[in-house]
Amino acid sequence: MKKYYTRPCNFYYGNYAKKLIKKKKAFPVAGNLNIAFDQVEIFQRKKKGIVSSKIYPITKIKYLGMNCLKLEKIYLK
Repeated sequence: MKKYYTRPCNFYYGNYAKKLIKKKKAFPVAGNLNIAFDQVEIFQRKKKGIVSSKIYPITKIKYLGMNCLKLEKIYLK
């Protein structure tokens, strides 16, 4: 059975992170406005390893397929 996982990529720190969050170009990590990320890696796993992996910018998440989009909404909350 395939399982989908996500992980954040491209971290920013300090005042630059706050600016990106205000412009809605990045998400804060655990509610901390001093740390932000702007890309998400979505990968599929089977029993013995990663099958496929793709990196998407935050702005392109809404254009993903419905299965991936539902997962992203759950994980980003």
